[in-house]
Amino acid sequence: MSAPYTPSPELKQLRSEWENASHRTVKFDDRWLRLAQGTVEAIFGYGTAQNWEELEAWGETLKSVAARFADKVEIQLALAKGAVRAISRYGTAYDWTKLGAWSKTLKGVAANFAKDAKIQLELAKGAVNAMYDYGTAHEWEKLETWGDTLKSVATNFAKDAKIQLELAKSAVNAISRYGTAYDWAKLGAWSKTLKGVAADFAEDAKIQLELAKCAVRAIWGYSTNNNWVKLEEWGGRLKGVAAHFANVAKIQLALTKGAVRAISGYGKAQKWDELEAWGKTLKDIATTARFAKDAKIQLELAKGAVNAILFYGAAQKWDELEEWDKTLKGVAKDFAKDAKIQLELARGAFNAILRYGAAQKWDELEAWGKTLKGVATTDRFAKDAKIQLELAKSAVNAISYYGKAQKWEKLENWGMTLKELDESEAHDHDKVSKVVAAPIQLQLANGAVNAILYYGRAQAFVEMEAWGETLKGVAARFAVDKEIQLTLAKGVVNAMIPYRKTGKSKNMEKWKETEEREKWNQWGQELREIIKTQADNILSQFFRAEEKEFFRFAGKWERDDDFCELLGKNEELIKNENLRELWEAQEDVIELLRVEFSDTPEKEENGAVYQVAHYISVEDLERMIKPEELQLKGVSSTNDPTEGKIFQQFLNTETAEKFCSSEMLIAVQASFTCYIDGLNQFRLYGNLPDAPGTGLCLVFDKNFFADDSYGGSFINLPKRKRPDTGDKKSTNADEAQDHLPLYWVLYYNYRNNDKPFFIHTPTQCALRVVGQESRNEQKYSWASDRNTAISHALEAVREKYLKIIKDANKIIEDAKEKIKRADSEEDEVKRSLIKTAAEERKKAAWNLLIYLRHLVKDAAFAEEQEMRILKLCRFGDEKIRRLNPTKDLLGLPYLHILDEEHCVKKVIAGPKMEKFISRSTRWRHEIAQYAQSKEPPLSFAIEFSQSNAPLA
Repeated sequence: MSAPYTPSPELKQLRSEWENASHRTVKFDDRWLRLAQGTVEAIFGYGTAQNWEELEAWGETLKSVAARFADKVEIQLALAKGAVRAISRYGTAYDWTKLGAWSKTLKGVAANFAKDAKIQLELAKGAVNAMYDYGTAHEWEKLETWGDTLKSVATNFAKDAKIQLELAKSAVNAISRYGTAYDWAKLGAWSKTLKGVAADFAEDAKIQLELAKCAVRAIWGYSTNNNWVKLEEWGGRLKGVAAHFANVAKIQLALTKGAVRAISGYGKAQKWDELEAWGKTLKDIATTARFAKDAKIQLELAKGAVNAILFYGAAQKWDELEEWDKTLKGVAKDFAKDAKIQLELARGAFNAILRYGAAQKWDELEAWGKTLKGVATTDRFAKDAKIQLELAKSAVNAISYYGKAQKWEKLENWGMTLKELDESEAHDHDKVSKVVAAPIQLQLANGAVNAILYYGRAQAFVEMEAWGETLKGVAARFAVDKEIQLTLAKGVVNAMIPYRKTGKSKNMEKWKETEEREKWNQWGQELREIIKTQADNILSQFFRAEEKEFFRFAGKWERDDDFCELLGKNEELIKNENLRELWEAQEDVIELLRVEFSDTPEKEENGAVYQVAHYISVEDLERMIKPEELQLKGVSSTNDPTEGKIFQQFLNTETAEKFCSSEMLIAVQASFTCYIDGLNQFRLYGNLPDAPGTGLCLVFDKNFFADDSYGGSFINLPKRKRPDTGDKKSTNADEAQDHLPLYWVLYYNYRNNDKPFFIHTPTQCALRVVGQESRNEQKYSWASDRNTAISHALEAVREKYLKIIKDANKIIEDAKEKIKRADSEEDEVKRSLIKTAAEERKKAAWNLLIYLRHLVKDAAFAEEQEMRILKLCRFGDEKIRRLNPTKDLLGLPYLHILDEEHCVKKVIAGPKMEKFISRSTRWRHEIAQYAQSKEPPLSFAIEFSQSNAPLA
């Protein structure tokens, strides 16, 4: 809320005189005009301070003056101006009733003075304000009503540049609002209006500036949607305006802003030529003599450089990064006292440290670190919170990279930087002990977690414990801060894992005491949501009922049973750290691919789904009503001949091909899709011979799958025998397959030679329900954060896999040479064993990636948006059986679909199925018989219907 507004003594005196005068007989003079004009400012002042009672009181004064002098244009103009200001203030407060009342006043004045340009201009300004606020609140009908009013005014005053400028402004606002709502039709209509105004006033710099502003927003929006044609169309329009108004600073500033947004969009898409073309546009403006000293334009140049550094660093294009590095440092040098530009230098340093650290280019990392510290320690910016935060975040990254490389001295140097920042921000710990932590304290906690992780891996327990004390100190000072306590939870896990591995139980128990279960319980659900978005499973382990399970599965979703099984229980391979890292990297990807379910159809967004479909034949349903379990079928029997092999294209190594035919386990799966009652699915799956559309669509919800706390094995290992309880009921429950999690399938377009890419179904194209009346419509939204996370996780898998292969190949080549030069038969045997061990390591790496291999398919299948549950079985597993005596189709029983807990929800028959009514009646009867035969009887409802899909 703004500071209180106080009218001037003169204005108060005039108001008092007016209130004491007889309004019927009072004559017009300058006093009443001054009162009306002063009242306009009072309305704005009280509105800004949100003192609505006074605003209305002064508004009544203005209205009474205007009513008495209805024929005085100057007074009526003041009333119009007061109404515009009231509309503006009530709009920001979302008080639509008051806004509507003042709108009525404004329109009334304008109707009485339809030919007065000044009053009509105020009506136009009021329309701009109202449209902006209604657009912000998504009140589209009211926005359009005001839009029609404004267009009418603009038509009547077609040559009035000021009114046309207001029309241009409102068009820009409407385009922005409709863009956020994905209403392309309305956006297009207002774009046409804006272009029309701009064409009619091609020499009016202010109107052309509005066109330029719109172009900037369009460039940003189209870059987000990868619509490069439209981006360049608007970019060309922006450049044209800027060329025509080369000396207008605001228009040139708009062009630089558009260039920065284009650089960001093209950088994300790794379109380097286009990035550089827009970079040249940006640099050309910034280096023009007229704008070389313009701080705003130079700030945009700095922002563009920061974006370029980020994306070139991600692609490890170091030469290009260094060129933009020079640009950024040059701007920062020329504007050494400008806080905004120095902040961009700090952000550029953060990006560079992030990328150079990931590539282990230590000299470059330290050079940028020196630059960043130089800015942050300057007296002028030592108290600048934003710059200090960039230094803190960079220190956290440096700690992580140096820890991973076991460069302990450098780690401690950056750790000291972080600790010094903490001391300067929170020197009085007692004073802040009961408040939420400041950002730098959170970064110190993050840095401590990283240090604990890498010191723990190196079994440097003294140093690990020292950082543990730092972390615990921060957590104690900020006991009510959820993020800090979450970070403490991660640190606890990181510390306990190495103690568990080395058998130091006392040390582990000491850390376990730090768990503070009761304190975290109050935030349990909130923290689980935070964890889920970070693709991390740490906190959920703290809430497991069995403590043994926590210690067994602590960390990044480790499945030790599966890990050991896939490595043939070979102790040497199991202890190999590189194989362990590859395993954990694969799990990171898989966790990101976990399908998230919503509780209601209305919440189907950001990749979450409410229900999923599984397409089967009538024969399959008849069998499951008996009832038999739904079968997981061998992946070798799918309609994809490249099943399980596409991932090797991404790994980009011949070694993968070598092991494709030497699988240790049989992979079985069941496929699902978010396309319920899907026309194409009915064409392809579950049909009678030569009869598309005769299959069935089974619909399931989240209860059919494992929840987020799934900690079981994907390998069909022998189950432990349960103690005899004397219960003579069916043992089906003991023998039944555990619930399995559901994962999205990734699609890899490896045929795109210029740049192969993945289609991340749940993140690039997130299905969103448009409305109950149009459930089959689809609307897609972007979720770039998760998309990026999957990309980075996949790159980590490839990096770790190729490292194993490279190291093993070097060992093999060395062994071959040494065998040739062996002095004795014993030495030759020894070298041969080393060579064989390296070959086994390569094979083991390929075997470990068995999950990802069956979650990556050819991009030709992308439109199916498939999801899968997976299971791995040993050859000879007695539960695996041949499903059809005439086909090589293997199956593993999964779950009964007729069960209260995870029952099928709907059965939708294909559009070409014959005798649906009689068949569905029989199915319902047989299902009811089965339910009533159970003790106690089962209770569930299954909806039967037939598809109306237009299948010819």
